[in-house]
Order: sequence, then C-alpha cells, then structure tokens
Amino acid sequence: MKIVFRIMDTDASRAQRAETLLYATMRTNGIEGRVGQVFEHLEFSRMGLKDLPALELNGFVLSQGRPLSEELLADICWRLAEARQKIDVRTS
Repeated sequence: MKIVFRIMDTDASRAQRAETLLYATMRTNGIEGRVGQVFEHLEFSRMGLKDLPALELNGFVLSQGRPLSEELLADICWRLAEARQKIDVRTS
C-alpha cells in the first residue's frame, strides 16, 4: 500500500514546516511514503474542508483546523506504523 500524505494550507511556510516534521516522523516510525502540499482553494472545496490546516492520508482527512504539531504528526505516524505491523502479522 502506497502512503501519500497531503498537507492542505494557505500558508506556504507553515505547510513547509509541517512537511519537514512529517518526513522526520515518518523516518522515525519506518514509514515510506510521499508528502505533498496543496494550496488551491478549489481543492479545499472539493474535499469539503472548512478549516485549515488539514492533513490527508490516501484520500482520507485525518486532521482539520488544528495545527499540524510535532505531537499530532508523531501520533498519526505511530498509529499508522502500528496498524501496518498488525496487518503484516496477519498476512504472514
């Protein structure tokens, strides 16, 4: 399963900080994937987002209207790593 995060925000510097933190947290948790940034208002509307910043994982919005802090990103990546580990155990 490919992991694709998208950070949606109107503030480019805030999105860049979140991307840097997210990549670092992904490495810490052994997660391989991509991170993109979205700044287009039309895309925010398509996703039904009302509050920014937002974080999407493979089409699912995980966070909306809350700062993408190091603690939040670490929690999301930890949960993702745990879920992937459980799936690997079941399939082996």
